[in-house]
Amino acid sequence: MNRPRRLLRTAGLAVLLWIAALVTEGVYFVNASQTAKDATSDVENQYDLVGLPLMTGFREGERFGVHIEWGSMVLLLAPILLGVFLVAVQLGRAQRTQAR
Repeated sequence: MNRPRRLLRTAGLAVLLWIAALVTEGVYFVNASQTAKDATSDVENQYDLVGLPLMTGFREGERFGVHIEWGSMVLLLAPILLGVFLVAVQLGRAQRTQAR
């Protein structure tokens, strides 16, 4: 497989992982919001994914909402950073083989 194809495949995989993370965030947001809305009393529910705190749904009296936690940032940035790292590694290998 030639190098440009390999780079595009790696970048495409990173984009697909990022889209999956974005969809996961959306599903968790809708669930947290709906659970908080349907609660009959004051409540605070934390939503985690593999130990990462993604969101906290809450209801206080008539108000309800969702707080975004630090795990959401990790979930959204990890695929992008991984893709950039893997592309950089592949470009470094390509330059080393051309220098030989």
